[in-house]
Amino acid sequence: MPEAELNQKLKDLNLPQNRDVVLGKILTGNIQLHIAADLDIKIYALNKLFPNSHDKLKISETIFSKSQFTQYDPAKNGQNMMKHGISFREVVSYSTKFGTLIVPLPEVGDERRVVIFSDLSLDSNKYCLTLPLEGVSKKLKLYTFSVAQQLPFGFRFISSRFISKTKFSKKIKSDLRGVSFESDEQRKLFFDRCIKILRRYLFEKAAVSNYVDYASESSDNPLNPTQHNGLRPP
Repeated sequence: MPEAELNQKLKDLNLPQNRDVVLGKILTGNIQLHIAADLDIKIYALNKLFPNSHDKLKISETIFSKSQFTQYDPAKNGQNMMKHGISFREVVSYSTKFGTLIVPLPEVGDERRVVIFSDLSLDSNKYCLTLPLEGVSKKLKLYTFSVAQQLPFGFRFISSRFISKTKFSKKIKSDLRGVSFESDEQRKLFFDRCIKILRRYLFEKAAVSNYVDYASESSDNPLNPTQHNGLRPP
């Protein structure tokens, strides 16, 4: 494919912060990444640029896309990295609470989906994001919310994004605006529950002690993290 045609196709993806240029450099080998990230991003590009070829290859997983408790579609992970600046592997690996702060979403057929809130602890000398968005890379303490399919023994990622302490309510409502609820009351209860959990168990200075209280709540609570006991970063 001629370079000009490739650049136009990448621009048509409407990626934020001129990341179509970054994607082009990854595809041409001018940016080197860890093999897991590089593979997923190239599978994502194949899916978007040559969908028929992607479908024929039937790339639904790689040796990196499945662990004991989490799994994901490689193309979706590549897309998430390019659009939101974080991979599903990073959400799990850099979190101390992943899989413990959960709110169920309305069921879609037989599929049960959940929203997962978690922290993200980085160390500029040791742990850092592969392709962070501008303004994110300098922060050592971050927060994410992920939408995932709940499986019998873990989760299959659908998307992950950053949230902040100041704009989390608006962000969550905007990103989940396509979710169908049975009524306006159900929608309100869902978002009220999300906001309460974030304020009490993730954002407050007393989040650690509050989290201990949360973990000891009744097992009848659908948000009780003890339902997912043992789910920790791979």
